[in-house]
Amino acid sequence: MDNGRGLLNRVEKLISAGDEGTPLRPFITSARKSAESLYTTTNSSVRAVADTVETEIDGRIDQLSPITSEIDQVYGGARIRPDLKFGVAVGLTAIVSSRFGGRALVRNTIVVSILSTFAFFPDSLAKGMNKLRKNFDDSKE
Repeated sequence: MDNGRGLLNRVEKLISAGDEGTPLRPFITSARKSAESLYTTTNSSVRAVADTVETEIDGRIDQLSPITSEIDQVYGGARIRPDLKFGVAVGLTAIVSSRFGGRALVRNTIVVSILSTFAFFPDSLAKGMNKLRKNFDDSKE
């Protein structure tokens, strides 16, 4: 019976953490304390910067006059054509996705094409829905 108890005590000592904890406890404790210190320091620094901006810079912004240049006057009302934006978005996605294989290229290009169509050509979606609704109503008659 003593042999059984001695074996159980050994197994219990082997699998239990004990009062001093596991060998990783000092590392985990120091990492947690470092993270808390970093958070506290960062938080106080951000608050100090925010206070500085609020007290010193906000008053100066009101005193500034807008600066206009010839470029702003020439391109002030310029807009990029939606078809060019669509092409650039799909093209860049294809270039980036091609590095991850054919499946990613096809999937990402299709997803970006659909999303870009909705974003850059919202009228085409409305026209398509109206046409679909009209065709559906005509088929009922």
